[in-house]
Amino acid sequence: MVNIQILTSILNQTHQVNPNDIVKGEIRIECFFEKPKEEQEQIIKKIKNIEIKCIDTYQESTYSKLYGKNTWKTRKKILKKSILAKDKEIKPNELKIFPFEFRLPTTWSPKAGQSYYRDWHIALSILTKVGKTYENYIVLPVKDSQRPASYTIEKPFTAPAQTQVIIQNIQTSLVGKDTQNETDTQNETDLKFCSYCGKQIKQDVLYCQYCGAQQQL
Repeated sequence: MVNIQILTSILNQTHQVNPNDIVKGEIRIECFFEKPKEEQEQIIKKIKNIEIKCIDTYQESTYSKLYGKNTWKTRKKILKKSILAKDKEIKPNELKIFPFEFRLPTTWSPKAGQSYYRDWHIALSILTKVGKTYENYIVLPVKDSQRPASYTIEKPFTAPAQTQVIIQNIQTSLVGKDTQNETDTQNETDLKFCSYCGKQIKQDVLYCQYCGAQQQL
C-alpha cells in the first residue's frame, strides 16, 4: 500500500492578485509505504508530471429543453498552463519539494453582479500524476470573485492623502515650540488616548498628531 501526500503552499500571499502578477509557491510530495523496511528499498515511484493550470470557473444559467427551465451549468476555461516537472523518481519516505513561479494571464473577464452567472472565481489547479492524478485546487484572491480565496491576508491600511497633509501641518506648527512644557501643563481632563496608537492627545482634536488617524468625537 502506497500513500501519497501532496501539499501546495503559496509563499507570496497577498490580499489581492491581478492579471500578470507572479504567484510564488512550492509543491511538497511525500510517499509513505506500508511495507516492511527491507521491502521498501525495492520500491521507487515515479512522478510522471506536475502541471499548473490557471482556470476561470463559473456557473451559468442556461435554458434546458429537457427540463423546460433554466438550469445551472459549470463552465471552466483554462487561461494558462505550464509543466513544472516530468519523470522524477521518489523513494520510500522521501520528501521532494518543487518551487515554482507562475505568472498569471494578462487578462480575465469578471462575471460578478450578473444574475445569470454565479460562483465566478480564478483558481490554480495543481495536477500531480504519481500512479493516479492528484489535484490541489487553490482559489486566488481576485477582485469581484464570488468565492472566498483559499488564503486570506488582511488588506494593509493606507492613510488618505488628506490625513498625510494634516500630519505635515501639525509637525510644521510644532517647530520651535517647547512641546514638552505644553504636555506638562496640559490639564488631564482635556486629554484622551488615541484609539489607534494609544498616545495622549487633546480631547477635541479630529486627527492624532502622532499617527494621523481620524478620531471619533
